[in-house]
Amino acid sequence: MVIYVKKHISSCDTNTQGSALYKCIFAHLNASNPVTVDFNGTMNVTSSFVNSSFVELASHFGADKVKRLVKIKSANRQIANMIKDRMSKEFA
Repeated sequence: MVIYVKKHISSCDTNTQGSALYKCIFAHLNASNPVTVDFNGTMNVTSSFVNSSFVELASHFGADKVKRLVKIKSANRQIANMIKDRMSKEFA
C-alpha cells in the first residue's frame, strides 16, 4: 500500500496533521502489512508532525516493526533527517 501524504493532508506542520497520517498508516501496521509513505510534493516536516505520526506509531507498534514495514519515498533531505533524528532520539 502506498500512502501519498499530499492526498491526505495539506502540509506536515502540526500534531493534528501528524495524527491524520498516523491514522492512515495504523490499520496497515496493525495487520502487519507493509506501507510506503510517499512525500512527493512535500517540502518539509516539523518535529511536532513527526512526533504525532512516526514516533507515535513506533510507541504503539515498536520501533523495529515500524522500521521493517514502513518505507519512506520521495523524501528530501530535511524530511528524511527529521524522521531519522526523531526516531533515533526516542528509540536509541
